[in-house]
Amino acid sequence: MKLTSKHYTEADFNNCTPSCSMQDMNQSTINMIDRMVDFLLQNKQRKPRITCAYRTPEWDRARGRTGTGAHTKGMAVDLSCSTSRERFWLDRAINHVNCRRFGFNFQSNFVHVDNDTSLDQDVLFPY
Repeated sequence: MKLTSKHYTEADFNNCTPSCSMQDMNQSTINMIDRMVDFLLQNKQRKPRITCAYRTPEWDRARGRTGTGAHTKGMAVDLSCSTSRERFWLDRAINHVNCRRFGFNFQSNFVHVDNDTSLDQDVLFPY
């Protein structure tokens, strides 16, 4: 079954680091970020750019990570956010969709969101 998004295209995923396909993702994760974007647009905010989505376990391990995180299951995205206002509205959108795993990286200007229920819940990642 082909995965689809209301707000993002295949090109948005191809432009991630590392490059990936929307088809590498989990449909429930795409649905979550689509609902976040719906909320942002309803509040006259912009759609954030996806900077990272699917990562192969090999790519992940080569950078000192476990190779088993939510990105390697297609259940996580990093979204660009560089201003305090963007962070504020993304935080509101995250809470609006009841995302229970996220973290803001102020140095690299992104927010990580995932919906991997096999991992610890109700966490705010420190970066």
